[in-house]
Amino acid sequence: MRTYFLLLAVGLVFLAGCAVEEAKKSDKKGGKKKEVVLSYKDAPLDLSGYDLEPVYEADFSRPQRVIHEDKLFEKDGEGDMKRIRLVPKKYDWVLEGQAHVRTNNGRLEFHTYEEGAEFGDKTRSHMVLWSVRDFPADFLLEFDVSTVDPGEGLAIIFFCAKGLDGESVFALNQPYRDGEFRRYNRGQIDCYHVSYWASDRGYGNLRKNAGHVIVASGKDHIRTSKPGQPVRVRLLKVGRDITLETAGKQALIWRDEEDYYGEGKIGLRNMSHSRIVSYGNFKVWEVKPK
Repeated sequence: MRTYFLLLAVGLVFLAGCAVEEAKKSDKKGGKKKEVVLSYKDAPLDLSGYDLEPVYEADFSRPQRVIHEDKLFEKDGEGDMKRIRLVPKKYDWVLEGQAHVRTNNGRLEFHTYEEGAEFGDKTRSHMVLWSVRDFPADFLLEFDVSTVDPGEGLAIIFFCAKGLDGESVFALNQPYRDGEFRRYNRGQIDCYHVSYWASDRGYGNLRKNAGHVIVASGKDHIRTSKPGQPVRVRLLKVGRDITLETAGKQALIWRDEEDYYGEGKIGLRNMSHSRIVSYGNFKVWEVKPK
C-alpha cells in the first residue's frame, strides 16, 4: 500500500511539471464545442544543454530602417499588384499592412492603423513586420512585449519562413500580402506561426503553413498581464522541437514528426484590434547542442 501511494505521489509531481490540460472552445460555424489539448510546462526553458551564438540584436533606441511593402509593388494593366523590385539592402525591416511602426523610448511600437489617422473600424489594419535577415534553422528568439490592453488583441510570430519553392518571401514571384492572414497561412509561404497572445481565445495555437494546419495549443500568459507591462517571450526551435516560453513558463511545446522547416525569415504580426503593441530587447541566437 505504501508503494502504491509513493508511486501515485511521484506521478502527480510529474504531471504538475508537465501538464496536459483540456479546454473547450466554440466552433464558430456550427456553434459546437470541441476539446482543445494544451501542451505546456509551468517551468522556464532549460538552455543548459545548448551553446548560444549571437546572430542579431535590434537597436530600438534609433529609428528603424523600414520599407513598406507598397514600395516594392506597382499595379499592372488590370489593376493587380505586381512585385517589381527586391528589398534594397539599406533596409532592415519590411512592413505589410496599412499600419505603421515607430521607435519610442527605446522600444518599437506597432500601430495597427495608418500614420496620421486615429484608430477606428475604418482605419485599423492587420500588420506584419518582417526582418529581412535569414535566421538559422536552430535558434532562440527573445523579445519583450507590452500592450495597451492585454484583454484585446492577438499577436503572432512567423518563423522558418520561405516561399513554397524555397525562395525568399520577398522574391519577385511572391504576391502582395497587405497583412491579410489568408495570404500568409494559405498563400505562397511555408512556415510555422505561433499566436503567443490571443485575448479572445484564451490560449495560443501553433500552425504549420502553407495550409493553416493547427498542430498544437498552449497557454496565453499575455492576456493576464497589466497594460503597459513588458512580458518576456522566448521561442526555441531545435531540429523538430519547438518550445514557446512566455512570462517565464513554457507556454507551448511540440515536436514536428514530419518534414520540418529549417532556416528562413522571422516576422511579427498584430491583428487590427491590438491597437498599439510595444516591443523591446529583440535578440536572436543560433543554438547548437553541447
